[in-house]
Formats: sequence, C-alpha cells, structure tokens
Amino acid sequence: MVEVATRFGIVRVKVASLNGRITNAKPEFDDCASLAAAAEAGQSLTLAEVQRAATTAFWAQHDA
Repeated sequence: MVEVATRFGIVRVKVASLNGRITNAKPEFDDCASLAAAAEAGQSLTLAEVQRAATTAFWAQHDA
C-alpha cells in the first residue's frame, strides 16, 4: 500500500502487481469516506470525487 496526496488529504492506495509491473491500484475506501465526510460546510464533496482524485494522483506518480 502506498500513500498519495490529494487536494482533499492523504489517501492510502492498494497496489496490485504482476512480474514487477503495476496492474491495478485502488484507493482505500475508509480513507476516501473519511475525507468526504470531513468536508467543510458548504463544500459538497462526494466519495467518488475523493476516489477519483486519489486514483489520478497515484497514476501521475506511477505512470506505467
């Protein structure tokens, strides 16, 4: 598992690999849910937005 920084906060990402090559990456649900729930009043933030940001941040750092 690796951590990535998003504009919402830090999210852990589970990484699957095969023969040394990354095959899949999935943001940790609990991290995403916590960040979405902690959004400041007036900021409409969904779980999907946090998950998308974490996935984008991961692949930006680990482009295959």
